[in-house]
Amino acid sequence: MQDIEKNNTIVERVGPYELKKTIGVGSTGQVKLGVHAKTGFTVAVKIISKNLFKKKQSYIFNIEREITIMKLINHPHVLSLFDVYESEEYLYIILEYVKGGELFRYLVEQGKLKESEALEFFRQIISALEFCHHHYICHRDLKPENLLLDSYKKVKIADFGMASIQLNEEFCRTSCGSPHYASPEVISGHPYDGRLADVWSCGVILYALLTGTLPFDEDNTSSLLKKIKIGIFHIPHHVSSAAQDLIKKILIVDPKRRYTIADIKQHPWFLKNGGLMQRTQPSLLNFSRVLIILLCFKSEKLTFNLILALYDIFIYKQIILILFYLKSIVHHELVDQEVLQSIIHLGKFTKEDLIKKLCEEGGNVEKMLYYLLLERKLLRPAILDTHVDSSRDSPVNVPRKRLDSSVSARQFDTLLQYQRMVYRPDKSRSVLLTFFYLVSSCN
Repeated sequence: MQDIEKNNTIVERVGPYELKKTIGVGSTGQVKLGVHAKTGFTVAVKIISKNLFKKKQSYIFNIEREITIMKLINHPHVLSLFDVYESEEYLYIILEYVKGGELFRYLVEQGKLKESEALEFFRQIISALEFCHHHYICHRDLKPENLLLDSYKKVKIADFGMASIQLNEEFCRTSCGSPHYASPEVISGHPYDGRLADVWSCGVILYALLTGTLPFDEDNTSSLLKKIKIGIFHIPHHVSSAAQDLIKKILIVDPKRRYTIADIKQHPWFLKNGGLMQRTQPSLLNFSRVLIILLCFKSEKLTFNLILALYDIFIYKQIILILFYLKSIVHHELVDQEVLQSIIHLGKFTKEDLIKKLCEEGGNVEKMLYYLLLERKLLRPAILDTHVDSSRDSPVNVPRKRLDSSVSARQFDTLLQYQRMVYRPDKSRSVLLTFFYLVSSCN
């Protein structure tokens, strides 16, 4: 942080974005408001000094992991990652700009919230968290400071710096996050299920929304940790009995007895006023992700005829290309090296093991991660900026965008050849019905 403040070589512009006021400061750098020079579109630009990488090599790994994780997530209640730029001295991460600020600040200003408002916030948090967990992502640092509000007071989960991929039945081992929101098993240093640790944090957040205070709060850290491990807390009487019941079932010390997200979604208070968890509006991008996940684990449901029929009717034909390759065995020569490297940044896989898994028949987690990242690359590619005036900056310090290479034309050719051989137009109606059945069954 000091490096950025003392050094006057920070550029005035990153790609098409002009840097304006500082809107946030963190342990690894600062965040500035960026305004698109032509459209006026606003973004948040996270600026990280590369001097940090020299002091501690793990910073590079952590930041690259965070970038990959954010590329995997596409959800209305999760902060979006747009692009990444870098110069010799700085890394610039272009993020969605959220005008409303932190939920923490909103709580300080408002105090305890009405149950209807707290429930609306809580549903949005659970919706986003469930999405992350379905993608094997555990946040591990959920707290009101990392929950942002947009101009419509919709929640956006931010700061995935502590996030990790948790595969199948494995456990997390790193103790991280704020002690006030950390679960007993995390602060005890035991191996833990990151998903259940996230749920505990949600319970603490819900308590804060309804009371304006924290269930476990001591000035002395040792006393605080002791209270969390015991799990004894008091809920004010003004909180309804149904909300109290949900909090008590989430803040259970034993993670095996703690409520899961599935349990939370069925609780009477969560379903209050007939409100089911809000679903996002369907879109082609959402459909593609549903199909990718479905095909990775239920590949027998999606036939080649279905995939090829979708190719003819779908606007985003690249998505159907992905489905084609999910169904088939990937040849090692066609593996996208950039996507492969992004998955390696998650810290769970070696290059050799990844290629082996991608070349296997059938679905697996590695394929799901690979094709979700490939989908992003195809639909939201990082391409060269046009008409960007960087003449005010020295050549050394001009931020360069990390660009995506083009996807191999051989992949498209293979699909088209297969389409000519197999596709039967008379099956398009039944294929369409099957497609929408698959999508609806995954919601």
